[in-house]
Amino acid sequence: MRCVAERLGYSVAGECSDPAEAVACLGDLGVGVVLTRHPDPVLLQAAPSIVLSDSNMASLAGLHDAFQAQAAGYLVSPKSPSCDICLSAAIEMVLNQTREIARLRKELAEAQEALAARKTVERAKGIVMEREGLTENEAYARLRRLSMDERMSLKDLCETLLQAWEAETDR
Repeated sequence: MRCVAERLGYSVAGECSDPAEAVACLGDLGVGVVLTRHPDPVLLQAAPSIVLSDSNMASLAGLHDAFQAQAAGYLVSPKSPSCDICLSAAIEMVLNQTREIARLRKELAEAQEALAARKTVERAKGIVMEREGLTENEAYARLRRLSMDERMSLKDLCETLLQAWEAETDR
């Protein structure tokens, strides 16, 4: 496997003799894709992995085991030059999927953060409306003006106000 991966222009970060050793090495290596002959569930969940099966060992059961263990790909490796093309394509697909998943996770985290900020602003706005007898637009305008005067983000200002109001009600 190492020779084929290097011939295709990939860096081989390490080689391990068994799945447990591979899992232990993964954190230190910064691996993009794991090529393995063992559909070990712990290994396959630790990093994006492609299970390689010799053509004489390939079976539907092996394929099923690999996907049950959440392998990113499964490739029957014939002893021919076309194997290089198939392996390269599989690696590139897994790397693309990994990049897309990372992008989506980042996007999700940003959306969750924006939603949390919006909820904080809404809570603070509701308290300002109740305490000051203002409309929703007036309360929001007051909070925005105060955040600009204090040179704070609206979210940070609202968090500070909410903490102060909660401390006030705890007395």
